Amino acid sequence: MTVPQSVATVLKELRISYRELDEASEPRLPGSVAKVLLLHAEGYELQVFIPADCMLDLVALNEAVGCDCQAFSGENLRQIYGPLALETIPAIRALTHFRTLVDETLLNKSVVHIQSGTPGLLLRLEKTEFLRLLGEYEHAVVSVPLSRLMREGDSHGEDIEQINAAIHSSTRRKIRQQLDQTLELPPLPESAQKILELRAQVDPEVADLVAIIESDAPLAAKIIGYASSPFFGVGNKLKSVEEAVVRVLGPERVLNLALGLAMGQMLKLPSDAPQDALPYFEQSVLCAVLVDRLGRRMPPDRRPEPGLAYLAGLLHNFGQLVVAHVFPDRFSLTCRYIEASPHVSHGAIERHLISVTRQQLASTLLRIWKVPDPVCSAVRYQESARFAETHYNYANLLYVATRLIARWRTGDLESTAVPAPMWERLGLTPVQASEIADGVFDRFSELQETARRLSR
Repeated sequence: MTVPQSVATVLKELRISYRELDEASEPRLPGSVAKVLLLHAEGYELQVFIPADCMLDLVALNEAVGCDCQAFSGENLRQIYGPLALETIPAIRALTHFRTLVDETLLNKSVVHIQSGTPGLLLRLEKTEFLRLLGEYEHAVVSVPLSRLMREGDSHGEDIEQINAAIHSSTRRKIRQQLDQTLELPPLPESAQKILELRAQVDPEVADLVAIIESDAPLAAKIIGYASSPFFGVGNKLKSVEEAVVRVLGPERVLNLALGLAMGQMLKLPSDAPQDALPYFEQSVLCAVLVDRLGRRMPPDRRPEPGLAYLAGLLHNFGQLVVAHVFPDRFSLTCRYIEASPHVSHGAIERHLISVTRQQLASTLLRIWKVPDPVCSAVRYQESARFAETHYNYANLLYVATRLIARWRTGDLESTAVPAPMWERLGLTPVQASEIADGVFDRFSELQETARRLSR
């Protein structure tokens, strides 16, 4: 690993003393590693340096600079750093000459590590050298330690208590008033209730499934549209739900697809979303197909039930709809925080802003609706790297699939890494998973069309 020429040139010109360090050899460094976040406001650009184990507090930042800031899009970042041949963003003001603000936590460190521009290679600077490298800068407290926000060991048994705490917190009266009006979420649609009852049968009849779907016209249209998409190669010749079930998809897939779609119909797609994020149905379909194919490659003794694995993938981002429904006045702010701190999980951001995570809200609602336990557990624990309890295979598959998608979208090999114990639990290898994922991503345009038909 070598320091990119653009970075080496700046360090040499400023006569900055540093030591190169392999990040893998020092796993406990995040608190002293400077994370660079690029934002823009009316009339200027801003770069903010915070510790890598912290989240940018966007509200505090806006107060510090006196205006509302918004994160750059991924395309903008590529335009800024592409010509410099950098794969990671170093905390070096001279590379961009943007207005620079440094979180005070970093200024209290005796040693600061900055990205070199090459993944895995850090540069170790004494505080005096770091300050010289900064040159002209502002400072303020604009970060929140992630250790305050995430409680990975929480069980779903505590979710109701934490959701109630968010509702009744005396410091969140505005949210409480909104929740009083919206927390009574809609009941499970009649078609979904019938599908769940049918699913519980040992050998459900195809005719019964077709009849349930046909009784819900919007659902029937989505099923026929899905089966007619280019991904399945049958063209637009399907005229009935029965053809979609028998000729293309099969009863098991239709059963779970219909269940997921029927539940999704109860909540509106939010009008806002983080920039660069895949549209809701594109993310759902992509994850469902990927989870299904990964699951089928697992050893038989660990392999999940294909239909339920597919349903878990389809519903993995259902929490986005629930958050937008229950916290409509905070949802847009959540999107802005996600844009500003792409290195931070959605769960940490949501704990900071609304005290509960989308996974908690979604899994709680799914349990109320009596969705099968493996799916509820998968949705609840999909962000837990250490989850190895009952139904771990479903949750771990979601963890892997969402990171493969994120890696494909961003090219970020570090933040999308999957822990070795998870590969061992699933009986898969990174090479196997990458091959499967590449096969799915190669057909993304067809899956986009599939998703478009579901979103009608």
